[in-house]
Formats: sequence, structure tokens, C-alpha cells
Amino acid sequence: MTPESVLKAEEYQRWMERFPSSTEHMVMNEQACSIHNVRSQKIQTQLNLIHADVFPPLQHYASTESQAALHVPNVRAECLLKFQLRPKAEWQRDAIPSCVEEEFVKEAAEVANFLQEVEEFKRFQATDSVALSAEQPADLFALGRLEHFFTSAAPPWGLEMLRETLCSSETVICGIVA
Repeated sequence: MTPESVLKAEEYQRWMERFPSSTEHMVMNEQACSIHNVRSQKIQTQLNLIHADVFPPLQHYASTESQAALHVPNVRAECLLKFQLRPKAEWQRDAIPSCVEEEFVKEAAEVANFLQEVEEFKRFQATDSVALSAEQPADLFALGRLEHFFTSAAPPWGLEMLRETLCSSETVICGIVA
């Protein structure tokens, strides 16, 4: 675990070069920006379809510092990067998670009536916010009451445990991400 500023130092690079050429250095620092919890990304992306202000997309961290140019064999750490010894010593990248938000949206669209309910909610929200803007500033609770919002005690990867329900006094609008 060495910051880029240390990796760029000539003294540190000389130290790394003293190892035999068969040594491969694993670099783990702020440059490792792979997604660690795909389920959290998935849940947030799907909830963002319901209300973008309440559930903004999760931000991906990206370091602004450039990577050090190393002249020794090295590999940059990634989430779930594995090294296997047999039958051949090599890095395995097949378990590294990928995060394709379009797939998350497609999966949500496959839930019965999900997109129709989201559109109905957005129409309801737009209609009420126009009516309310003449009288008072609109906020989330003026448009409906948050009756239920919970994730059970299940681990974050238990997507089936997430339920979100937004209820109005006259109309019940449910968004269930399953």
C-alpha cells in the first residue's frame, strides 16, 4: 500500500529494482478505483429511476493524480483480483466485478408494471408540484408521504430484501425493486 507520490520517488523505485526480475509488485493505493459492491450500485441505479433527487447515482472515485511510471513488473490492485498458482501461475481477472448501469435499468424494466408506476409517479409529482408552487414551496413530503422505506437487516447484496413504497393520501404509488 504505497501512495503514488512515494512510487514516483527515485529512491523508492531504486529499492523496487533491487528485487529479482521474477518479482511482480502489486500496487494498491488511491488509484484502485474498481467497483467494490455491484449490488449497491444496482440498487441505487434502480431507485434513481423512481426519484433522481432522492436517490442520486453513486459517484465513482477517480484519482486526479497520474500513475507512476514503473520499470519493474507490477500489477495494479483491483477488487477481487486473484492470483492462482496451479495449474499455471497467473492473475485471474474473471471475478472482477463490472458495473453496467444499462443492465440494471433493463432488469428493473422487466419487473411487472415497474416503468408504468414510475411514469405515473412522475406525472403525479409534476401535477402536484405545479399546483403547490402557487401556494407554497414543493417538497417531497408535500407530494406524498413516505410511508415505508426500509432495507431489512440483510446484507447489501440481498437485492430481494429492498422495498420502497411512496404513498400519497389519495393515490398509492409503489416502487418495488426486486
